[in-house]
Amino acid sequence: MNEILNGINVIKMYVWEGPFAKRISQARRSEVKIFRASYHLDAITHALEIIMPGFSIYLSVIAFIYLGNTIKASTVYSVIAIFDALRPTLTLMFSEGISDLAKVLVTISRIQTFLNYEGTNSAFTVNRDTTASKPEIILQDVSASWQLHSFNDLVLERIDLKIDHPQLVVIIGSVGSGKSSIFSILLNELPLVSGYGQINGIISYASQTPWLFAASIRQNILFGSSYDEERYKKVIKICALDSDFNSFPCGDRTVIGERGTTLSGGQNARINLARCIYKVADIYLLDDPLSAVDVNVGRKIFRDCIKEFLRDKICVLTTHQVQYLKDADEIMILDGGKLVGKGRYDDLNGLNFDQFLPKLHEDQRHSAALSDFEDYFETKEYSGNLHTFKETMQKGSIKASVYLGYFRYGGNICVIALLVLCFVGSQISESGYYFFISFW
Repeated sequence: MNEILNGINVIKMYVWEGPFAKRISQARRSEVKIFRASYHLDAITHALEIIMPGFSIYLSVIAFIYLGNTIKASTVYSVIAIFDALRPTLTLMFSEGISDLAKVLVTISRIQTFLNYEGTNSAFTVNRDTTASKPEIILQDVSASWQLHSFNDLVLERIDLKIDHPQLVVIIGSVGSGKSSIFSILLNELPLVSGYGQINGIISYASQTPWLFAASIRQNILFGSSYDEERYKKVIKICALDSDFNSFPCGDRTVIGERGTTLSGGQNARINLARCIYKVADIYLLDDPLSAVDVNVGRKIFRDCIKEFLRDKICVLTTHQVQYLKDADEIMILDGGKLVGKGRYDDLNGLNFDQFLPKLHEDQRHSAALSDFEDYFETKEYSGNLHTFKETMQKGSIKASVYLGYFRYGGNICVIALLVLCFVGSQISESGYYFFISFW
């Protein structure tokens, strides 16, 4: 159901409402069938909780007399007190214990599966020191694979990188060349197979796919950090968000949907970048943050944010856009997980960058055009939809059809009649033995 709601736009676009509605109905019918059986057993258990004490007293008294003993009122009341004390344990707690035992076994199985996973060996991760006085990134002859201790499926092979002073390092390469994998190594998400890694300083990371949560835009940018008005306004300006905020009904306090569904792709990317830049850090890792914005906005963000605002920081940028390479202090070219070129733009001027980016220009045109349309329509036409509305509640009496539907899900008439008889019998049994004792 979650996946259907997340992909509702695609379902609507391809007119798949009918088939998906049938699949939901089938899943719901299976779920209701299991719930029905569970609640039937639960109802019978609660009925027996009331019936069994009285029935047990009848049998106990009859057996006591049948064995030739003389029954006394004091004996009967003692038996009643004992069975009343045992009733919760022998009926309710016993049945709930069986149910809880099944849950415990499932929980233990999951915990056991988790504990049996192979642990992360610190020898296969990058060493991190957030208290170091000098920010630094060092990768020496690093090879990495998602399969620990495996040299067969290497994501990166024999990568060398050293950054020991503030500079802009741009990493380029085709799709799947390993650009994002370098960030995964620095974040200790991708284990090392060989080599050595060290990173000193506080890291701030902007992911390639923007991640936003259901809250105000300001909360998404601050992300738990304290509010510094001067820095916040500066970040908003250099990330080209000021014009968007002016068009929103509540400015940066406008509430957005889960994963930024009420915003355009370009707006999501810029808010994601603003969150990364707002955090005070020593090292900034920017994973292709300009791919979803149009050319003019991207040029402004690169100039004001990456080049100017982060000039005193270590900044590592992955991108497909070769127009930014001239401003890089160092360029790394990846191809198939290997480092095939490294140096300043003038040093690599003889290389044909397009051979490493075969799909670059076509992707850029589509991305920029789509972003232009998205930003325009989202900001100018649909900004009012960013409001959150108070849920409405229907008042009045409940219709008879609701009750009929409720009882219809309880099963057929025979099952309902049986349950009614059990409830009536339980009440008769509970009151009956008191009446019998008083009569006796």
